[in-house]
Amino acid sequence: MATDDDVTYDYGVPAHRAVFLGLGIERIGIIAGGLLLMTFAVIAGVPIPVAIFPVLVAIAIAFVRIKGRRLQEWAPVLVSFARATLSGGRSWKRGLPAGRLASSLSSSQLDGPEKMAETYPLVPGATFTETRILGMPLGVVAVDSRRGARSLTAVFSVTGHSTFALLPRDEQAAAIAAWGSLLSETCVRSAQITSIEWVERTVPDLASEAEQWMRAHLAPSALGTAGLDDYAALLDDVESVACTHEVYVSVQITSKLAEIPEAMAEAAPQWVSIANRLSALGLVTRPLSQSDVKALLQASADGIGFHPGDVRNVDPSPMAIDEQWDYLRVDGLFHRVFAVTAWPRVRVWPSFLEPLLLASSAGSLRTVSVHLHPVEPETARRRARAAVAMTALDEQSRHKAGFVISSQHRREADDAERREAELVAGYGEHQIGAVTMVSAPTKELLEAGSRALVQGAVQSMLDLRVLYGSQRDGYVAALPLAHLGFARTVV
Repeated sequence: MATDDDVTYDYGVPAHRAVFLGLGIERIGIIAGGLLLMTFAVIAGVPIPVAIFPVLVAIAIAFVRIKGRRLQEWAPVLVSFARATLSGGRSWKRGLPAGRLASSLSSSQLDGPEKMAETYPLVPGATFTETRILGMPLGVVAVDSRRGARSLTAVFSVTGHSTFALLPRDEQAAAIAAWGSLLSETCVRSAQITSIEWVERTVPDLASEAEQWMRAHLAPSALGTAGLDDYAALLDDVESVACTHEVYVSVQITSKLAEIPEAMAEAAPQWVSIANRLSALGLVTRPLSQSDVKALLQASADGIGFHPGDVRNVDPSPMAIDEQWDYLRVDGLFHRVFAVTAWPRVRVWPSFLEPLLLASSAGSLRTVSVHLHPVEPETARRRARAAVAMTALDEQSRHKAGFVISSQHRREADDAERREAELVAGYGEHQIGAVTMVSAPTKELLEAGSRALVQGAVQSMLDLRVLYGSQRDGYVAALPLAHLGFARTVV
């Protein structure tokens, strides 16, 4: 039974950013453009039935929804997908022998065009490098931006308490509050940290290993031959749905230094601080080396487990990529990515994501990725003031026009005022973008896994939407690279 001392969290409602009669600036601009074209058409002597056509098109673009998106939101997706189709960019194949076949060779055996690649084709401009922190190698993915800055992403393997779900709610709340304090520091301590991402992925938990141990250590007299066979059959049944959970935290830092070694030296203290804070939370935190990061990317494409330090000289580049409208095939595995478009609208317990994180279907795997982008305090306060002003302006326009103020509008106004008050009190703010991905060896298993994922999201009170036409970008967002290339559609 809930008590007043129980800690809950409120994500608010999705803001529509309306400024006039429930319409946002974009929709007002589209409708105004349609009216302007109609005016020019009437002045030019075009018949009225034809002249009003631009207005009808503008209204359709601004209001008609297809699969949860307005036509104005579909336009850039359709244009990008059509351009990729015409240019052949939806499919990509890697030439031999560089690639997976070359991964079994050592770096000294590869030279010329066969030398191990230090780039990742799914992220343009990405290169792999390495530094050292806490006496351990740390792999860094560097990406140059068009604005002259460079993003440096380090990945940490994180292992926590396996009994978190069984802890009392107050202990769960204390652990999550400590994580929240770490995030709040990134908003005020340094503007260099541009993104923090946590990734939770499931991988097959092979029961065959347990069966091998059982037959090697238990004599038939202990359970009897029939008992051992029955237990082995039980393990076979469990293996189809059993899985192991892996968690990674990626920290992206932006630097304007020209040389990568200098930029990494500047960023190293912040990576060390994040690693120490994660360890202080009771989490076993291990920096991933350059080889580990490459192996993790390959394991994500293959749908297999990853163990830091077990693999060397791995080329993460896939052999082939085929992007379709609603799924992406990377080598022999099919992937479908969903965007989290709305968080719970009611207050929830700290463990509200359990149904999503435990959602599984035989033969498919699941990945959850949450991107947190720190917002500078002054920027956050300015946006909060603008949101309060916009909701007040929209409310005034509704009153003058005689429209009823809906519960949605009142909730948005309350959320905007609460957000401004929290920022004034000194709290930090992050923009949140989240994706979840289903992976399976066949399309049939992909569909079954997608249904299980959606059901888990419903139980977690999340709204999911398939990233139609943007599966490749969604796949990259699900990787522990802190790279969210379509933030405007998700955050």
